[in-house]
Amino acid sequence: MKYCKLCLLPDTKPQLTFDENGVCSACINNKLKENVNWEQKEKDFLQIIEKYKNTDNSNLHYSS
Repeated sequence: MKYCKLCLLPDTKPQLTFDENGVCSACINNKLKENVNWEQKEKDFLQIIEKYKNTDNSNLHYSS
């Protein structure tokens, strides 16, 4: 059985892969998150949803 050199997850975990240094894909992806500009991502997201935001309540459905 193979274990991640950082977090010790075993290779029996489904869809887990290891790099050439024995580090698992979960640790690699977690490290990548540190480089994400989360504030910019939030601004981008808010800009996208603003485009589709209902401003005239035309699609509200009320059930009686």
